[in-house]
Amino acid sequence: MTYLEDATTAAVVEHEFVLGLVPRDWIEGRGDAAFTFAGPAIVGSSVVPPLLSVVVDRTWIVGLALIGLGVLATVLGVLALFPRLRRAAPRVSVAGALSATVGGFAALTLLALVAVAVVSIYGLEIDPPPPTAFFRSVMVVMSAGFGFGTLLSGVAIARTGVPSRSVGRLLTVAGLSVLIPGSIVVVTTILEGSSPSWVLFLGIALAALTVYLAGRRLRTVNAVADDDSTAGDHD
Repeated sequence: MTYLEDATTAAVVEHEFVLGLVPRDWIEGRGDAAFTFAGPAIVGSSVVPPLLSVVVDRTWIVGLALIGLGVLATVLGVLALFPRLRRAAPRVSVAGALSATVGGFAALTLLALVAVAVVSIYGLEIDPPPPTAFFRSVMVVMSAGFGFGTLLSGVAIARTGVPSRSVGRLLTVAGLSVLIPGSIVVVTTILEGSSPSWVLFLGIALAALTVYLAGRRLRTVNAVADDDSTAGDHD
């Protein structure tokens, strides 16, 4: 195969798949739905377990499953925007998409661990102590991927207006809402101190809200674009 044929094949693959992972035709129109689902899932990871604690045990399983699904949905939303955004801001958008992908793999790892725990506890009736340190490491990687993925993608969108500067600003806030409290927790842990629990909860709540609003705004932008396209076809 010649160099030209290799380059042509690579271009076709890149066109059909986002980062070689997700089919472009499948994901590109689902960014709004992904973000809209992610917001309630993320905030639910903090709200639902305490509510369930009065009726069921091991509510941490529900919390971890919801945060994993919320982060994974956010990553899909970022990847859905990537094909259009890459043409307008190639470097920053690639960095954002790669960061989000790292967070997505961490979220899949977390969901796999949750599935193993469910099978072990409720299927095999084996209740070993959860691997807290490993869970914590996965959560750190997942949070960093989420934070940098949404922040970098949001900055690129806000600068270029592709698809909407308001979506970019919302995603930027979502990234900062995770990175700033996460940095506070890391620093206080290194200094052998403790940070108030409300810092993380406030960050999670703000990230969830802004991701959800980004999904709603993106849905409106996509609907307007579809209407304009339809009108142009009729003309």
